[in-house]
Amino acid sequence: MNLTLNKTTKLMAGLCVAALMTVGSISASAESLAGKTITLIHNASPGGSTGLGAQVLANFWSKAIEGQPTMIVQSVPGGALTKGIHAAMNAKADGTTLAYVAWSGSTRILDEPALQIPFKKLGLIGGIGGGSQMISVSTDMGDGIESADQFVKLEEITFGGYSAKSMPSLAFAAAFDLLGMDWSFVSGFRGGGKIAAAQARGEIDVGMSTANYFNTQLKDGAVADGDILPLFYLGAPSADGKDIVSSDAFGDIPVSFSEYYRGITGKDPSGPAWDLIKFNGTNHEPVTWLIFAPEGTSADTLKMLRDAFASVAKDPAYIDGTAKVLGGTPIITYGQGIIDKVNSVQDTPEEMKEIIRTYIAKLKG
Repeated sequence: MNLTLNKTTKLMAGLCVAALMTVGSISASAESLAGKTITLIHNASPGGSTGLGAQVLANFWSKAIEGQPTMIVQSVPGGALTKGIHAAMNAKADGTTLAYVAWSGSTRILDEPALQIPFKKLGLIGGIGGGSQMISVSTDMGDGIESADQFVKLEEITFGGYSAKSMPSLAFAAAFDLLGMDWSFVSGFRGGGKIAAAQARGEIDVGMSTANYFNTQLKDGAVADGDILPLFYLGAPSADGKDIVSSDAFGDIPVSFSEYYRGITGKDPSGPAWDLIKFNGTNHEPVTWLIFAPEGTSADTLKMLRDAFASVAKDPAYIDGTAKVLGGTPIITYGQGIIDKVNSVQDTPEEMKEIIRTYIAKLKG
């Protein structure tokens, strides 16, 4: 009997020690970032929507993480946005290096297997979107453009964008096709400022811009001066798939593409080009920026980071700060939602991949 009691006592003692070790482990993990510096890497040049968005998040997220570590923002541009992604992805998985990157997931699905970035395996934390793009035309085109409906009468246009694999560039090309326009594409612009400058110099006829750049730089500048005319914007498709949801991000000057198209043609948009535009609004714009920790980050640290981000995502001050960067209310995804969204993009049907390939080839000429 004493032997049985001793065994039981030893067993219970062992369980208590294990439980204490587990609690201590969780506590140590949760407190491990106190007094440390977290580097939040973004993959664009400083000053744009990506860098500004990362800075706004860092200001709030650092205060929400247990231990309130210092968080600094580091720009790692280049490599068609891959340098920053790889820098964060390959960092030590201890919670001190995180990513806020323009991930271009909706076109990276076409990369060769050896070049594929394993987004599903990363410590996915959240996503930020809502930064729709607007298109404008130089008013000195043709005999002069005074109203938006005159745009489709132009015989040929040259429009500028980020790259042939940029989803907004692909979607605008699809929009021009639906309007029956002849177009050519000039790539390599890094940000709205470069596009606007090229448009002002007459190197391109049509340029795209985010709501933030439109409202802070173009609206009271080139638009007010009559040099460019805003036409239409992209965005999320409606539930029935017939429209682009209306947005007030650009004020009352441009309209959604579906509204513009219907006003010009009297028909609802349809076909592969329309499917690509909706794909952009469903998969690219809701998660333009992906927030993650390196693969292998401990479950406790990842939970701490995710919980802190979730609390920030509900903070009206953070939402307002991000809205000022984007020019409109941000779409913020976290928890299982961001995992589901990344999985959905990574599992894009082959039919849509082929449409994207077709348009990439067209933009490359």
